[in-house]
Amino acid sequence: MPVSLNYTGFQYVTDEELAAHYENSQENRMNLKYNEFILTSNGSKLRFKNNELILAAGRTLQSNYIGKVKAQNNEQEMALDLLLDYDVKCVVLTGQAGCGKTFLTAQAGLYEVENKVYDKIFYTRNHVEVGKPLGALPGDVLEKIKPYCSSIVDQISGWVVMYDLIERNMIEIEAISFLQGRDLKNYFIIVDEAQNINKEQVKMLLTRVGEGSKIVLCGDLQQTANNEFRNGNNGLEYLIEKFAGVTELFGIVELQQSVRSDLAKLAAELL
Repeated sequence: MPVSLNYTGFQYVTDEELAAHYENSQENRMNLKYNEFILTSNGSKLRFKNNELILAAGRTLQSNYIGKVKAQNNEQEMALDLLLDYDVKCVVLTGQAGCGKTFLTAQAGLYEVENKVYDKIFYTRNHVEVGKPLGALPGDVLEKIKPYCSSIVDQISGWVVMYDLIERNMIEIEAISFLQGRDLKNYFIIVDEAQNINKEQVKMLLTRVGEGSKIVLCGDLQQTANNEFRNGNNGLEYLIEKFAGVTELFGIVELQQSVRSDLAKLAAELL
């Protein structure tokens, strides 16, 4: 059965609950969903996959582009476990500003492309502005969407690195409005600011995912840009409601701790 929007993708369990599960694993007494994590009293993180609990891989990423990246908390470890699992074709990372959604996704994508798991990263987001619109922007497509992809540029150390990745054909940047008719095969697809897509757009995005590709949607449902993405027409909410707990192809983690700065954390909590 589908889950509610309060579903975080993980739960804490007692030793007694875990023991009861192993004694009657066929009954699934904890009502675990596909790719749901459990956190045990000793700090272990297990994921329900293929009807059994597997140990989540607390991996440290190391590559030429990203250097060394390590998860900073439990939720980030669980997020990396989903991001690096080739079998999970659709991942949603939610959470407040500064919790590491785009950072982890960008780093995992670069790691996977460097290791030839995917051909390239495909980055997109809806060109929605908070506040007064900028109006028409000059230049080619990349120049026009530059203001909308600054978040991923920040996560990969700036535009010098981004231009190098583009030159090496390791990343492609495109606006959602140009995706009709695309067949994205063997891509690591990143949809940023996914709280600002509607139901039609999320369906269009998911139906663009070709063979060998993985799609990751990052968003903060508390920061939708305007009413177009509220009142039952939010694409990210719609995806969670329809996919979570229904298919092994889907996984979700809500990141609950801001790691950006003390001020960013305070602003996310109080404003």
